[in-house]
Amino acid sequence: MNRLGKIETAVLDFDGVMAILPPEFWIDVRIKALEEIAGKKVTTDDELYRKFVKLGEDPQIGWKEAYLRLGGDFLFFSRIVNSAEKAAYLKFDSELLETINALREIVKKIVVFSGSNYGSVVDGLNVLFNDMGTLKMIDRIVTSDLLQETTKPDLTAYQQMLKKCSINPKTAMMVDDSPAEIASAKKAGMKGVLVGNHPESVLKKIKPDLQIPNIYSLISILAGN
Repeated sequence: MNRLGKIETAVLDFDGVMAILPPEFWIDVRIKALEEIAGKKVTTDDELYRKFVKLGEDPQIGWKEAYLRLGGDFLFFSRIVNSAEKAAYLKFDSELLETINALREIVKKIVVFSGSNYGSVVDGLNVLFNDMGTLKMIDRIVTSDLLQETTKPDLTAYQQMLKKCSINPKTAMMVDDSPAEIASAKKAGMKGVLVGNHPESVLKKIKPDLQIPNIYSLISILAGN
């Protein structure tokens, strides 16, 4: 038996789990967001940019709080991130394709749950899967623009997603690289699988049910190896 117990539904985050976006994508997004605050052009050499990165990368603060502290509107920042054309930064990922195919043999349902908008996620998945039937491989795609006045990591976003997809949280796992989003998933009753390296202080606070280096390692865990 695997370490998560009975899992019937795998809910996967897009950014940072399925889609590993390059640094230049995030640089472009941060600059656009900061230019809204500054009212002028911003570069990576500016003090405002350096301060934003320092705050955002602090696990005790995060990007949302960092943007608010600098005087920004996080909804504006979210819109920039969520509407950005991510497909142009991605490429076919054969290992991800193999992982999803293997996952389909283990769970009954696969859901992609993202704070990005629907079109951006579908376009990105089509690139990652090389147009090999994204909507046949993924049972549901739930994005921020399909939710009612909420988005990740708000608890209500997870509750709406579970209801939309008719998911029993007790037999579902959320695979995400954000500690805050794993915390909300656990509050919603799901198992939380945290992706990536995180400080011990964060792990003690969030208490994920499992921590893995990347999505590719998920299959061996579920298979009980």
